[in-house]
Amino acid sequence: MIVLLLTTAYAEEAAEEAASLVFTADEIVDAGNAARESGDYAKALAYYELAAQRGYARARNNLGSMYYQGLGVEQSPEKAREYMQQALDMGVEEAAYYLNTIPGGE
Repeated sequence: MIVLLLTTAYAEEAAEEAASLVFTADEIVDAGNAARESGDYAKALAYYELAAQRGYARARNNLGSMYYQGLGVEQSPEKAREYMQQALDMGVEEAAYYLNTIPGGE
């Protein structure tokens, strides 16, 4: 529990730091990708959520992937599908492929 709280606090701090600086959504997602590749899923989620809040479609696609795989969050095909559909609706064509791989999709 303490580790989870520290990880959450760290992720929130990273998101606040990114928000206080002037970064493009691409740069925020790239920072999230670097965190994800290093295994820092809480930080990756914080960056993706920040970019998604700014309306960036690629971040929604990445969030969907995190929920689908259960990386840093409880695995949730429903949330994965929701984020992937939002990304597809916003023009991320690769989201269509992933939507078709999520069990329970139509």
